[in-house]
Amino acid sequence: MKTALILGCSHAAGSEMEQGPGVPSYATLDEFYSHGRSRSYPVKIAAGLGCTEIVNQAIPGGSNDAMFRLFESTRTDHNHVVIVCWSGLNRSEIFDSDQWIAIAPGKEIEGQYHNYFKEWLCYAANNEVGRLNKIKNIVALNALAHERRTKVINIDSFWPVPNFKHYGFWPSDHDFWSWCTQHNYPKTDWGHFFEPAHQAFADYVLQNCQKI
Repeated sequence: MKTALILGCSHAAGSEMEQGPGVPSYATLDEFYSHGRSRSYPVKIAAGLGCTEIVNQAIPGGSNDAMFRLFESTRTDHNHVVIVCWSGLNRSEIFDSDQWIAIAPGKEIEGQYHNYFKEWLCYAANNEVGRLNKIKNIVALNALAHERRTKVINIDSFWPVPNFKHYGFWPSDHDFWSWCTQHNYPKTDWGHFFEPAHQAFADYVLQNCQKI
């Protein structure tokens, strides 16, 4: 196992970690904002598993749909481990021309997508639709990974699926956000945690990853 592919949302991307204490000064804004992406909890898990190449494709605001899409389009085999940090139930994305646009309650979608976004909020951004959609993405990604002989570590960043028996390998019964909150780690106004919380959660998960 040499290469780790990380999929997730803002928590897996280490969003706002650069606001934490002890963050060094960086020469460029790109370096500044990449601080968290290279230190998020799935990156630390991958490093703890001895992965020599870590590719973090987490998308701030990204959906479970996006995670399956990215995995399906990425060539993986038995030399890979995929760390999937599943996101909330009420997120999706729109494809137009050559780009994917993340959609979720709270986002501002203007222009030609605005009416579609309002309809989606009314009829698809609810727990019932979101629950089934998240389950389908979990099952589809793990089934495709099994076919490719690719190992998968499934973790909930937040909002676990209620009343669903886990499919695939899940080293934690707790989601990242709730675990860090219960352990009183400080967070930003947007609910993102700093590096100590990411490190502690990664250490906790790694205790249960020996079979990987």
